[in-house]
Amino acid sequence: MRLLPLGLALLCQITVFRGIAVLASRQCHLKAPGKALAGVPGDRPSDPSGSIGAPQSTGSRASSTSRSSAASTPTATQSAAFDYSSQKIRGVNLGGWLVLEPWITPSVFESTNNDAIVDEYTMGQLLDSQTAQKILKQHWETWITEDDFAAIKAAGLNHVRIPLGYWLPERLRQFGAAHFESCMGVEPCEYVIELLNEPAGFRGDDWAQTIRQFWLDGYDAVRKAAGNGIKVMIGDAFLGVQNWSGFLNYPRGQGVIMDFHEYQIFSDPELDRSFDEHLAFACTYSDNLSAYQGSNIWTIIGEWSNAVTDCARWLNGRGVGARWDATWFPPNSRYHGSCTNFTGSYSGFPSAYKTFLRKYWEVQVEIGEHVSGWVFWTWKAENADEWSYQKGLEGGWIPQDPTDRKYPGIFETNERQDNPNWTSYIMLRTIKPKNARSKRALEARLPKEVEDARTSIFVKGTHTGETLNCVMRDLMALKRPNAISFSKKNPIHPFDSTSTSIQSLEFWAGKNDASMFLVGQTTKKRPNGLTFVRMYNSQVLDMMEVGVDSWAGMDSFKTRKSTPGHKPMMHFASELFDTHPRYIQVKSMLMDFFNGEVVDSICLPGLEHVISVTCAPTPASLNNASASTNTNPSASEDVSSLPKIHIRTYTTRLLSSGTRIPRVELEPMGPSLDLSLRRHQPADPELWKQAMKRPKLKKADIESGLGKKRKNLQVDEMGDLRGQVHIAKQDLSKLQTRKMKGLKGGALDTDQDGQDPQGEEGTPRKRRKTDTQ
Repeated sequence: MRLLPLGLALLCQITVFRGIAVLASRQCHLKAPGKALAGVPGDRPSDPSGSIGAPQSTGSRASSTSRSSAASTPTATQSAAFDYSSQKIRGVNLGGWLVLEPWITPSVFESTNNDAIVDEYTMGQLLDSQTAQKILKQHWETWITEDDFAAIKAAGLNHVRIPLGYWLPERLRQFGAAHFESCMGVEPCEYVIELLNEPAGFRGDDWAQTIRQFWLDGYDAVRKAAGNGIKVMIGDAFLGVQNWSGFLNYPRGQGVIMDFHEYQIFSDPELDRSFDEHLAFACTYSDNLSAYQGSNIWTIIGEWSNAVTDCARWLNGRGVGARWDATWFPPNSRYHGSCTNFTGSYSGFPSAYKTFLRKYWEVQVEIGEHVSGWVFWTWKAENADEWSYQKGLEGGWIPQDPTDRKYPGIFETNERQDNPNWTSYIMLRTIKPKNARSKRALEARLPKEVEDARTSIFVKGTHTGETLNCVMRDLMALKRPNAISFSKKNPIHPFDSTSTSIQSLEFWAGKNDASMFLVGQTTKKRPNGLTFVRMYNSQVLDMMEVGVDSWAGMDSFKTRKSTPGHKPMMHFASELFDTHPRYIQVKSMLMDFFNGEVVDSICLPGLEHVISVTCAPTPASLNNASASTNTNPSASEDVSSLPKIHIRTYTTRLLSSGTRIPRVELEPMGPSLDLSLRRHQPADPELWKQAMKRPKLKKADIESGLGKKRKNLQVDEMGDLRGQVHIAKQDLSKLQTRKMKGLKGGALDTDQDGQDPQGEEGTPRKRRKTDTQ
């Protein structure tokens, strides 16, 4: 059973265009060149029915040709072939040509007069074969012509990336061959076959493992059919290149290229970024790419663009709007701004926008130049000039020479002598606000000294059961509205270092702007397990797993419930929460999980519920527990002796007390949980240090008494101000007690039995004289 269809992409070196500029303009036809690509059938009779359906399963293969033998034995003709170890790939995607996309060529879809046709598949379904074939053939022969290839070469590019649907190889054979001799004219030509474009490895471990095996099987199939003369490209499956270390390295893999894709427009947090933040974020993934290529395989950025909005018409699908202007599945979309002057013809682009497009292009090109190269998406589009390399050349934000830099310092790498792997990025010029409104908008995007309410994502594993489902439902009720629930089950195992679960969590955190996860999973070994995962900067900070031993839901308590969105009062009743490292983590995790927005003041009726967290009786062995943290998260630990954690939730009733302070009574609200500690992973010290870093004090704060003048004051996690007093060592033997006024006269002169206190030698003390007059 084929789980993932085979998609191909050809990257062809543009040295094939020697002398092509002097040729007359003509259409690119798919015709037989008289010989076949290594291992690919040559001439075959076309299907007499003219069908565009599934590939044929019958037919003989052409015999091997001189090119197949040349694949493993370099010849003089191949001596000019591209050297991927020393030369940089500078290319462009021919999007929308052999795989239709409605946003690239909307006129093709409008010509069908059928709104239900949203892609090439539905075109084949809803149109008769003859009409569909006529539309497609006309498009193939006119969308990309020889003039386009000549312009690509003239722009200093040396590769084109041609996406092909998995249904296309048979159709190409029907037309004669798997390459385009009429457009490419002369040899030599380097072929790179990409086995599959953008597989969704983030969907879970099963998907990631399937993709991993697919890469291995696909590589072996290409090598068996074509030898070593064709490069093979694989993708990171949106898991990050660092998760493919050691995969298909030499000698298991030869001539393998890693493909990395990056866009910053397909989620609200990405769209929230300012121009400068888009530039800065692009710089952040250069380190991983460079480090990966340094010890693994050639790496390129195979898809990227200049777009910072998803405003291009039908970019999200035919008939679907944009996230940017909240027309994408309203009313659930959030408005970011108007699409005016962000897409369409570049004649309407403001000069500041064009300046940014040039900077954005240079930054991303520099990142590609730090590895093996880059391929821009896409060469042309009918109504979206911000996506078009061709229109970028015309509009001036893309230079004719891809090595030309108008802002050479916008991305700069400096190597320190004491640390050769250190990289710093220098961002020049910041956008200054022109009015108060834009100033407020820019300030809203800056890092905040006080965090917003933490959004938590509730994820169900492959097996949960009724108990975990109910527990997660009740905890989500306490967390609302800052909670997101995934309805589908996901194969997530956060503590399994061999899986891709961590990458999936980090991906979801970035896409949903979430900082915490609650993962439910039940197994025979660890039944009813809940894993709390805390994030920092879309990276896993620390984790802890607890087991649900007993539970009583909200439905079990027929009492008043709290209003969603109200902050709870937290009560921790055990010294272990301040002394034992495991319970310190529990306290910190629960505080972050239930904490809402930071407020300066609150009305008493707003204190509707209390979450009380207690421990079972503390064993004597834990009375002197050390507060040091375990630095080895994988170290075995006996948690059976640790006391259980009891969580109880109450609503408050404010009753009259005859004073200004009301009398408070608590009523059980639910849920009630008894939890036992299981596995945990403490935070990496360096990452924890970054997460706990506090912003510098402002000048006004220092003048008001903060800073050095109050260096011994700090605010604890409950918001209370605590101070330290430093005193010298006290020698109690020198403490004078006999002549202190506080010890003379009055009741102090008589002991509890009514007798006068004795002096040091047993003699009565003298009484203080009193005035009897």
